[in-house]
Amino acid sequence: MKNLNNLKAIHFLAFFWVMAIPLNAQSTYALIVGIAQYKEMPALQYADRDAIAFAEFVKGQGVPDQNISLFLNEDATRMNIVDELYRLSRNLKPQDRFYFYFGGHGDLEAKIGYENAMLLLHGSFKTGYFQGKEFLQLSELKTWLTALSKTQTQVIFIADACHSGGLIGGSEGQTKTQRALQESWANVTKILSSQANEFSLEGQQWGGGRGLFSFHLVNGLTGRADVNKNKLVSVKELDEYLRYHVRREASPNVQTPLVVGEPTLALSKSSASGLAQLAVAEKRNFPVISAVNFKGGNPVEKMLAKLDTGIVELYKRFSKAVKERRLADHDNAQDNALLHFRAMAGRSIPDTLLNIMKRNLGAALMERELQIMRNPREKGQNPPAFPNQLEPAIQNLETTANLFGPDHYFYNLLQARKMVLQSMSSRPKIDNMNTSVDNALDELKANQRRKIALLKQSLALEPNMVSTYLILAMTYQSSNRDSSAYYLEKVVELLPNHVEAFTSIGFTYHNFEYKDAEGLVAPHPRAIYYLKKVIELDSTSTIAHDLLATNYKAIGKDKKYRDLAQAIYYQKKLLGFVEKPLDTLIKLQLNQTINKGNFLKNSIAKAEFAQQIRHYVYLAYMYQKLGDTTEASHYQRKLQTYCQGIGSYQVFMNVAGNIYRIFDDFEEDFSFLNGVQDYYLLAQKSLEKEMVNAAPADLPYIKVMYYEILKALGTHYRNIQDYDQAEMYLLQALSYPIDDFKAENRMKLTGSASYLRENRMLTLIALMARVGGANNFHYRMDPNEEMFLLNLEQNKMEAAMQWLEKALQVSVNEKGNDTSGTPYRNIVLETYKNLDVNAFNALYEKYFPKTDEKK
Repeated sequence: MKNLNNLKAIHFLAFFWVMAIPLNAQSTYALIVGIAQYKEMPALQYADRDAIAFAEFVKGQGVPDQNISLFLNEDATRMNIVDELYRLSRNLKPQDRFYFYFGGHGDLEAKIGYENAMLLLHGSFKTGYFQGKEFLQLSELKTWLTALSKTQTQVIFIADACHSGGLIGGSEGQTKTQRALQESWANVTKILSSQANEFSLEGQQWGGGRGLFSFHLVNGLTGRADVNKNKLVSVKELDEYLRYHVRREASPNVQTPLVVGEPTLALSKSSASGLAQLAVAEKRNFPVISAVNFKGGNPVEKMLAKLDTGIVELYKRFSKAVKERRLADHDNAQDNALLHFRAMAGRSIPDTLLNIMKRNLGAALMERELQIMRNPREKGQNPPAFPNQLEPAIQNLETTANLFGPDHYFYNLLQARKMVLQSMSSRPKIDNMNTSVDNALDELKANQRRKIALLKQSLALEPNMVSTYLILAMTYQSSNRDSSAYYLEKVVELLPNHVEAFTSIGFTYHNFEYKDAEGLVAPHPRAIYYLKKVIELDSTSTIAHDLLATNYKAIGKDKKYRDLAQAIYYQKKLLGFVEKPLDTLIKLQLNQTINKGNFLKNSIAKAEFAQQIRHYVYLAYMYQKLGDTTEASHYQRKLQTYCQGIGSYQVFMNVAGNIYRIFDDFEEDFSFLNGVQDYYLLAQKSLEKEMVNAAPADLPYIKVMYYEILKALGTHYRNIQDYDQAEMYLLQALSYPIDDFKAENRMKLTGSASYLRENRMLTLIALMARVGGANNFHYRMDPNEEMFLLNLEQNKMEAAMQWLEKALQVSVNEKGNDTSGTPYRNIVLETYKNLDVNAFNALYEKYFPKTDEKK
């Protein structure tokens, strides 16, 4: 017997109990049996968990531990149970209450000349129950329990005794066992999981792994069945509650519980706290339909044995198609489960078999949507952006809805989930070449309205769905930050203590502009709060540490809020997550050979060191700003040692990029950039060495990197207004031979960032590591563009326009730069006031005419 004092908290119970005042019975006792694992009989999955759940319910009604006897699996022997019945019979007094709960197999012995229904215990023999004594005959239970009831003890007998028809007694045993259970037993109240010719269901969808009947039995007794709100659950109320919920969720299968007793008899007291906890648990969980188990085994084989071979063959094809997830026409038009189901539905087969097939097919069809939305629902993570997965998932939900029909309880939920996927798949109707800017903006707004309408319709059908709140928050992010924050708060309310949910909301608030009482731009307090909550839950969260460091650097904020000591604290934490000794990095580098046609992979491997280098650069700078020259020198030496030790062009480019980031983050003056060219030159030398022994397959990649470094040197010299050097390197880049390397591959490898400073547009070339700042946008730069800007800044207007035309020609011919992009075009117009606007616009109109002007 299991003593309840020793029971550990069961994580799968979807409810929590507080002590409640017992009913008017003088004392309450319970004998609870749950057998999932039998010695010889077919196993059940959740009968023991159901018994534990019922024991917790009884305890929550204020019954002391010593009055509750719990026998699970191998402890469920005849000796234990009968001894406990005798002990309890001596202790029970008039007006006491006694629960007898059994969860396990029920059957009758078919090999003897008379019928005797029984409850089978752990050690029952599968070849003949009377070979041993491990059973409880219903006739003897009836004798014991009716005798107790005659002493004015309130007896409540609960049987979740299942039988699939596959035991010794066959289908007749199943039917007659249920009928024996349904017989009236004097004043004994009986609560049964199902009726004759029905099967009891269990599955993951109920409480994470419970029996359908047991799950709703406990919920109903907790107070869900208290319709008249008198704080008591009566026999009549529980009967109606179980019939409605069990039959509804068993559909399309049939399971009808039965409650027999005095209709007005109170079975339990409603628990306000228990109901509140149930409500919270349901808000945090989402309903699913899963393929279910039939307690006692699957009855399908018995049914198939009575059907002709053609139908059996169809069923096998159906089952194989479900297993292999060939579910509908878009999976395989000639051989899919839906096709075979429809063929069988037109034949003469038992409704029970057809309903089993329908449920299993529906559960399989819903899996695509569950896979897409599992992490958003369970963890608050942003949904994956895989458009090719959305349409099949939408079709599967439509198919499931048609399969189950509008009267099925899950129909509205299917519609709600389909709307969410439709919102995710909705795209603005924009022709990039022929749509004007104004029309494109209008269509973007219209598409956002369509998405929001679908999501709100979904919430009306399925409230409190985490993933819907999350997607609404994302959709509102660009247009209505208050609404975005509102829905994110809903997400964290439903997912307390989930790192991903707190990270999402912290990141969102971080991106919201916030002003203090003086009107100064400040870090958002809610961002700081949630990001610190993330670290409480996950002390290794790089996102939270990085964003907190950014906030304390006051990047994009008023300098009043700059706290370099706090910024250093979080930056050092970040360094601790990634820092490796130099010899380890060198060993990793040596293991990555570039002489096997694998230069790109090698470059990416070296880029893994980029974070470590970034932290060295920032820490050296911030300590210098604080006047701590000792610590500043420490990180400068580390940086120098690692750069020399690794010697990769990627490392040198990374150092240069981070100096630019600091320049922008902390609004340093132009003198801060002096010396950056040294890192670009080291990168150039590194690549020249790589070229010497490069494999033929690697050479195109190495050459394009070299080309990018020439561009980087040109852009850097233009940034610091050394125009002669800038022109030299840009012209070298333009003449460097990379014709054998496709433009789209160059675009994958390179990127640029623009920094606005003192009516000038500065450019940073970043290789495979985009560099961002507070006032920049990303694009891909062509040397012709830089030559345009170089001449523009020197007021050489005619030459500037010639170079702009060359850049536009490149953009038209190979789409290798973003010169034609609206952000680039607008920022040039806004930044350079000396520009001949008419000549500038005329060139754009020549190469990119507006053919879809707003009317």
